[in-house]
Amino acid sequence: MIPSIQKITTLAILVFFISTFFACNRECPPDEKKGAIELLQSSLDWFPYIGNENLVFASSEGDTLLLAPLNGIEAQNEKLCYETICTEWEFDGPSTCKYYEAESRRLIFTKSDGSSSISEDDFLLELLLYQKVYDDEPLGFIDVMRVNFSRNISSAIGEKVVGQHFEEEIDLVQANLDFEELEPVASITLNNETFSNVYTIKFEPFIQMFYHPQQGLVGFIAESTTWNLVN
Repeated sequence: MIPSIQKITTLAILVFFISTFFACNRECPPDEKKGAIELLQSSLDWFPYIGNENLVFASSEGDTLLLAPLNGIEAQNEKLCYETICTEWEFDGPSTCKYYEAESRRLIFTKSDGSSSISEDDFLLELLLYQKVYDDEPLGFIDVMRVNFSRNISSAIGEKVVGQHFEEEIDLVQANLDFEELEPVASITLNNETFSNVYTIKFEPFIQMFYHPQQGLVGFIAESTTWNLVN
């Protein structure tokens, strides 16, 4: 005998409520820490500051700019999830994962005027050295350097993979950087000061910055004015 439509509908509703009951009462186990990874020394070399430096720049118009650290270096440990263990059965339910503990370094410089706040008109340099999952099978991690130089609504932000925790050649597409890759420049002259082996990124036509792996920010061009590091 073929079941009636009413019986099928009733059964479907019953199954739905039973599954919803168990879903609402399902709790995921906690995250599982599988180890820890440290920033490579070669990656730390891209972060040349200790957090108390004052950076002095001279402009093509004869002006001087002082950038000072805002709060010093912020060193943090973060979870890098590479495999989901469980997701609770509810709308936008939380997940737990297997993870490695990873390191990061962050430092902000801004125009020095004795204030601990940042105004929209200030120059701002933000450096972030962090780690991310490159591949989950086989498991691999990369170290990424992000440089953000900005003023008002203009930001020149670039990233570069500066370390890898595996042997095979890296694929930048798979690395999936959040911002454009920093572009290498063999040599650049800023106000008669020449800097070699630098990296650049620009937000046309307003701002362009130049970063050296061991010297940090060595200069920038903002609103047609060129600035170079003098200390």
